[in-house]
Amino acid sequence: MKNKRSIKLWAVVAIVAAFVFVASTLLISQSYEKICPITFHLYPDTLLEKNYAASIEKHNAILSEFLSKLRSDSKLNSSIKEWLGGFSRLDKSDDPGLKKRINDLHVNLRRDGFADPFVGTYLEEPKLTTERGVTVIGIPAVIKELVRIISDSTYVAAQSVHVYLQYLPVDSAEFSSINAKYPQKPGEELDIVAHIKTVLAYAPKDAPVTIEGTLPHRKVCDPIY
Repeated sequence: MKNKRSIKLWAVVAIVAAFVFVASTLLISQSYEKICPITFHLYPDTLLEKNYAASIEKHNAILSEFLSKLRSDSKLNSSIKEWLGGFSRLDKSDDPGLKKRINDLHVNLRRDGFADPFVGTYLEEPKLTTERGVTVIGIPAVIKELVRIISDSTYVAAQSVHVYLQYLPVDSAEFSSINAKYPQKPGEELDIVAHIKTVLAYAPKDAPVTIEGTLPHRKVCDPIY
C-alpha cells in the first residue's frame, strides 16, 4: 500500500512540476506591452492637422500620378533610365553637377507634362527604405529604387502616412538653420517641421517600402508648400 501511495504521490509531483515548467516557459516567452507613462498625440481637428493633411494628400496624389506614368508611359520610363545612366554614383551628394542634373530633371518633367513629386513637395530631399531595410537618400537613388519597384510589381500605391512633428524653439540652431534655408516674412517664420513617412505597398511583395521627407510649417499655420 505504501508503495502504491508513493508511486501515486510521485506521479502527482511530476505532473505538477511539468505544469509549472510549461507555464514558466510560456511566461518567459510571452511578449508584454510596455506601459508608457506619457503619450503625446496631436489634438484632432485642429487647423495644423487639417492643413498638413491637405498638403500631404496633394503631394501623395502627385507621387501616385508619377508612379502610374512611370509604369505606363514608355517615353517617361526610358527618359528616367537615361537620366539615371548619367550618374557614376547615385549616392555622391557632393557631386558639383548634381544640382544642375536634378534641375534638368524638373525642367524635363514639366516640359513633357509629367507629374514631378520632387519639387514643391515634402519629397524635395527624399529618403526611401526598401523591403529589405536598406535606406537610400537623395532624388537619384530614390528614383532608381522606384524604377526597380515599378518593373518588379503589378501594383503600387501610397497607403498609410505617418507624421512626426518637431517643434523648433526660436533661439535654437535648428530654427535659425531652416529659416535661413527658407526665408520668410517677419512673423511667418518656420517653427515646426513635419517628418513624413508614407508606406508604398506594392504587389506581389509583402514587405512595405517607405518613402519620406520633411515639410516645414509657418507660424501662421500653413505648410510652406
